[in-house]
Amino acid sequence: MTSSSKSPASLVTGEITHSLEELLDIESVVDVCRSYADLFGIGLKLLGADGQVLVDAKAGGDFCSYLFGFTKGKELCTKDVGRIRQARVDYGQVKRFDCFTGLRYLIQAICLEGDPLGKLVLGPYRPAENDEMRLPQLGPKYRQEVAQRLWGQLRRVADDVARKVSAHLVTTLEVMLHIGYKQALTSSVHVEAVTASYNELQRKNQALQESYERLKELDRLKSNFLATVSHELRTPLTSVIGYSEMLIEGLAGPLNPEQLEYVKTIMEKGDQLLQIISSMLDFSKMELGAIRLDRKPTNIVETVRSALSTLMPAARKEQVQVVLKAQPNMPKANVDENKLRQVLVNIIGNAIKFNRKGGKVEVTVSLLREEHPESKAGDLPAALAPQYQEFVSIAVADEGIGIPEEQHERIFDSFYQVDGSSTREYGGTGLGLAIAKRITEAHGGKIKLQSEPNRGSTFTVLIPRD
Repeated sequence: MTSSSKSPASLVTGEITHSLEELLDIESVVDVCRSYADLFGIGLKLLGADGQVLVDAKAGGDFCSYLFGFTKGKELCTKDVGRIRQARVDYGQVKRFDCFTGLRYLIQAICLEGDPLGKLVLGPYRPAENDEMRLPQLGPKYRQEVAQRLWGQLRRVADDVARKVSAHLVTTLEVMLHIGYKQALTSSVHVEAVTASYNELQRKNQALQESYERLKELDRLKSNFLATVSHELRTPLTSVIGYSEMLIEGLAGPLNPEQLEYVKTIMEKGDQLLQIISSMLDFSKMELGAIRLDRKPTNIVETVRSALSTLMPAARKEQVQVVLKAQPNMPKANVDENKLRQVLVNIIGNAIKFNRKGGKVEVTVSLLREEHPESKAGDLPAALAPQYQEFVSIAVADEGIGIPEEQHERIFDSFYQVDGSSTREYGGTGLGLAIAKRITEAHGGKIKLQSEPNRGSTFTVLIPRD
């Protein structure tokens, strides 16, 4: 069935705007008409509302073809065909038409709910009531005996029989028409529903996109604000810490024990606040896409030792033992040493902070080989594709509180902490792991986590060696 360009709403409201060829499966109609023509020996034509021939099932001899071969015959035939096409037939009406030869046609309207959409033309046939050929002289080569012989090959049919055949076929076609109309109606209603849903989805998507753009702009403004505020806070705070150090060293005169304790507390809390502000500033820069790597061949073990030396005061304070195990003859890796140290300080610092009193943190440095992702890409022949990729593996294992499995992914989100109470008990901003993950991924690496509640955690930093 051909698709319609009409408005689906017209079908929903009951207005018949579809044409015959849009509602009927023409191939099926051709089969039906040909079977009738073969069965009764009478030709059939199915015309659209504009008189266009949709189906032409011929039957009988070559009588009409013989006459059409003469100029006068062609002229008379064309006039009769035009009259048949233009004939107006109303619902339930059967119109009889006799052509110039004496052959007869029956014309009957094909309707849908009383609206004519086309017509069926049954014929030509020899009317039994007046079976007489009446032909004028059509030309010098015209032979009456040939025309008479071909006339005799046409089916002789009584009018009442022809009317029954026509009525039966029209009923069959109208049943097929109703089925097609029902399918078109169902399809149109479905299209209307899908279109309405699609339009609603488009509106929601547009609103969602606008919300996303607003949130993205707000996020950018937030990052700018954090970067500005962090920078403005860090400058005076550095001065506070510097003056505290000078007071402790006695550059402004001796302090009594109580005063010295107060100044040490000021400097310690200032250092903690400076670390928080520095983390916020670093994260804001990363949010703005300002992370840059200064890669160079780096001794990974020495970088780990440097990070540990920074954290040893905190480890002694928390009574946590820190152990370093390094694979012998570790090769250098092409990394940003300062950024990698920041990753290690964040991860090892968490291992110390969330450990138990008297616990242990074990840092293991080794070289790891994993299957190269391009080895299965198919862009290079197997012999040329790299099979393995070398990673520097830095595993940090603690004996602390552990992390539930359902929160393994979320702990790398910015400002997220496993338990809100940990903010009060352990301190921190929830940015350390987020920063560590971004720096590691900027190196083309990844961070793996193994942890269970109350059984400790192991964070493994994997960074490509080259």
